[in-house]
Amino acid sequence: MLIDFCFPSRSSDGESLSDETINKVVQSGIDAVVLVDDSDPGLEDRVEEAGLSVFQAHLVGVDDAQLWVLCPSSQESEALSVEPGSTPAEAVQSLADAGCAVLLCNPYARELPGGGFRDHAVFIKGAHGVLSLLDSAKMEENLLAQEFAIVRNLSAAGGSGSLNAEGSYGRFLTLACFDASGNDALITSITSGDFMAIETSSDSFSSLQASGGGGPSGGRRDGRRDGRRDGRRDERGRGPRHSQRSD
Repeated sequence: MLIDFCFPSRSSDGESLSDETINKVVQSGIDAVVLVDDSDPGLEDRVEEAGLSVFQAHLVGVDDAQLWVLCPSSQESEALSVEPGSTPAEAVQSLADAGCAVLLCNPYARELPGGGFRDHAVFIKGAHGVLSLLDSAKMEENLLAQEFAIVRNLSAAGGSGSLNAEGSYGRFLTLACFDASGNDALITSITSGDFMAIETSSDSFSSLQASGGGGPSGGRRDGRRDGRRDGRRDERGRGPRHSQRSD
């Protein structure tokens, strides 16, 4: 499932997202969006009517840290409570103990909430991952957050970002390994680490369709069945380079 993890509730000028914009997101091939906090009352219904699955998350600020929190559907209000005076690490542990999925928002995106946390993020031990790729952050800030996730052995997620300009949705997304609805299904995917951030190189995705002979025993798409890999080897003879970019 392709999910925009940080789908803004309003356009860059503060207006509610238009139906035209929502339809553009649908046509890009995205499967679901996560609305964050202050969405206008009718937005969720309009997004669902357009054919997207909708999840709901909250941003919780603790000192300089900004936490992206998804609560169990059965106890949303209780799960979000954080003891006054808690440190970011204590807040993360408290939210996780309450059954929430907790991601640390990009601590290197200086113009976004939580961007002042920076290297203090290494002291957060209980987060389930990092919201690292945001279209509203600078590329070098995204790369720093990606490196942070790699070093800490954390999964990373991507999304448009709450300050994203209207019309540029779909560049950074999250590939989550489940196909269900409801916050609880997404929480399970996050807490088990079955998700990853991706950067797309296209503004749309073609529909996945079964083709004759395309299964594991049906050979390659180009008709070859010898199992050999294509692609030029690099100058060190190590084979094709791999990336997380999706066409």
